[in-house]
Amino acid sequence: MIALLPGDERFLLAKDALITSGVGLWFLASLRWADRPLAYQFAKPMVEGRLGWPGDWEGLWEREPWFRQMWRTSSILWAIGTMLDAVARVLMAYRLPADSVPGLNLAMYVATLVLLNIVTTIVYVRAGVLGRRRVSVD
Repeated sequence: MIALLPGDERFLLAKDALITSGVGLWFLASLRWADRPLAYQFAKPMVEGRLGWPGDWEGLWEREPWFRQMWRTSSILWAIGTMLDAVARVLMAYRLPADSVPGLNLAMYVATLVLLNIVTTIVYVRAGVLGRRRVSVD
């Protein structure tokens, strides 16, 4: 649909920034208007009770402030990271040679996801959720 808009080719090269900025806004909106932050909602079905993660996330959410804060922090980091990704995509589209931008878009997605996963994993480890330092084992 965006490709049908008249205009300059640089805008078309920067269109992926609309996706990543939209994701960033979604992470931020979830902090205000959702019952649980988006990072929590994405992670829960994949890792609750698996890979060293504790079970009973709803119980942890209800009784553990550090658990709620960890997910809020994670969502903020993902919001910031995806917004910075969007800015980088616009700069890349308007500053680099046009023929190199499409190939770099995939690399940007991979780099952003890897970096954000590393940073948020550090947050989870420091919170104690992966090492079970704070999570009581019954």
